[in-house]
Amino acid sequence: METQFKILQIKELPFQVKHDVELTQEDMNNVKISFLIVLQHRSSDNVIGLHTMVRYMHNENDIILESGVTHIAMINDWDSIKNSTEAIKTSTTIKELLGYATAFISGLVYRQTDGCSLHNYFIPFIPSEDLISNLKIEQVE
Repeated sequence: METQFKILQIKELPFQVKHDVELTQEDMNNVKISFLIVLQHRSSDNVIGLHTMVRYMHNENDIILESGVTHIAMINDWDSIKNSTEAIKTSTTIKELLGYATAFISGLVYRQTDGCSLHNYFIPFIPSEDLISNLKIEQVE
């Protein structure tokens, strides 16, 4: 199967982690994970930016970890989907790229949390189909 996109650049977004927080297993069970996923594109070409952020929160407003990545990619079939939010959100190509983003963030979290209680707390697997439903799409010039 031919790859439908080419990753041109991967950029780690600013990372924040509270290394001094000691969380018990019970605390870890109450950690909430949220995602912010934004796809930016220009009307003039087939290159998109997919910005994916993850945030771990303990209690209501205590952010204990925040990480993210931007993938700049050239999408082969972009012209056929760029004018339809529904087509973008159902695109297997965009879902596959989002899978790369979440895997990359998992690696960042593992590397950046070495030596603290979050080290073995991985992002749970969430299918791209579920994450993409809340995708924000922006056209930029």
